[in-house]
Amino acid sequence: MEQKWDRLTTRIVADEATGFVYRETSLQANGDPVRDHWQFAPRVTAKGAIVPGLSIEFSCQKNEVQFIFVKMIESINLDAPIPPDSFAVSVPAGVLFLDNREGRDDTYRGVARRTVTDVVAYADADPRRYKPFVPPVKAGMPAPALEPIAWLDRDGKVPPPSLTGKVVLIDFWGIECGPCLAQLPEVREAAEHFTGKGLVIVGLHDSSGTLEKVAEFAAKRRLTWPLAIDRPGEGFGATFQAYGVRSIPSAAVLDRQGRVAFLGRFTEALAKAASLLEEE
Repeated sequence: MEQKWDRLTTRIVADEATGFVYRETSLQANGDPVRDHWQFAPRVTAKGAIVPGLSIEFSCQKNEVQFIFVKMIESINLDAPIPPDSFAVSVPAGVLFLDNREGRDDTYRGVARRTVTDVVAYADADPRRYKPFVPPVKAGMPAPALEPIAWLDRDGKVPPPSLTGKVVLIDFWGIECGPCLAQLPEVREAAEHFTGKGLVIVGLHDSSGTLEKVAEFAAKRRLTWPLAIDRPGEGFGATFQAYGVRSIPSAAVLDRQGRVAFLGRFTEALAKAASLLEEE
């Protein structure tokens, strides 16, 4: 079966007799895959439901595989009762958690100060969750200093780049952040396009990163733009905190005078940076 929309095509390969889906593929208009999901070893439960024994799902962007999810089902009981604590997530003290229930632009961030047996209940009981968030900086204000613990590239530690008098786009990210990794092809394309055109793109990693791991990752993923690791601080790091970054990926744009021109998502940040270059 195939269904087409303006920008997406979905193809499904299924067993005509049972309806079991063996493969489901989503393709962009240019033919590049977005998602490819395979299911194998169908088995029929006592009540007639058909479930896969093995499931493999690929998530792609710009024709590159970003994630692979593999699931194996050894046994299944659809009649088993669901314990009340099935969806309770426990974490040890010191874990940072993000609560996006009120929307991505109003993310609540908290750090577990003790071992927590139910993160949702813990967040609901924290009175800070209900306090409105006031960004520490706004457009037009002087930008907080960009003073990471280390500058690096895929070969290791490097001197800081020259940012004075240039339009700067800061990409706040981390190698443990799935959406950040999915966005890297877009960042790479922008960095290559604007090389030598007055815009410097900086990838500021959260303070949990180490020089060795981030450099190794940069070499593996061919990251060529300036990278840095933030200083420790509340949440993601001191600079993240100074800019009011509470969830990643996120971005900030600085004009040539060192003032904050934009705070938000990378795509909109890139458009703002391009407009600043066109104004000259």
